[in-house]
Amino acid sequence: MYHSPDTPPAIKKKQQEIWLAKSMEERLCLSLQMIDDARSLQLHGIALRYPHWTPTQIMHYLLWKLAQNDPSLHWLKARLTPPAF
Repeated sequence: MYHSPDTPPAIKKKQQEIWLAKSMEERLCLSLQMIDDARSLQLHGIALRYPHWTPTQIMHYLLWKLAQNDPSLHWLKARLTPPAF
């Protein structure tokens, strides 16, 4: 379970009980939904920072950032040029 200093241990325990009471399918669906929500927030944040960019430029930037931060994407990093800010 994640460490959150502002959540009391009793609440953490209850959260874990609720999570573990769900079926594996429910947990998978919720996890995938959280990933989709995080990606949407990320794309929206980039669009707010660079309002003149097209959706293609935003996706290029996202891929470029991923390649910069993930050593396993060295093959992608070699193929991407930094976006024009």
